[in-house]
Amino acid sequence: MAIRSSKLPDPKEIGNAGSFFKNPSVSKEQFGVLQLNFPGIVAYENPDHTMKLAAGWLIEQAGLKGFRKGDAGVHARQALVLVNYGSAVATKF
Repeated sequence: MAIRSSKLPDPKEIGNAGSFFKNPSVSKEQFGVLQLNFPGIVAYENPDHTMKLAAGWLIEQAGLKGFRKGDAGVHARQALVLVNYGSAVATKF
């Protein structure tokens, strides 16, 4: 609980959607190519022998950890958590 509390925002202090991202999977061949270009890539082997990429790592590599647009953003300590810094609202496209 202490580790989780240190990484995740307290919903009493800042509204958040929690962590809901899906870790994408790629073939071992695709992972090999990615690994050549990104040696620090984080992945885990699935039972079907595809490779599950860590969504948090991908978000961080895209430079979005701590990103903010208006009152909505990505948490600064946990890239998998979307936060509401004030009056951000969801809308339909």
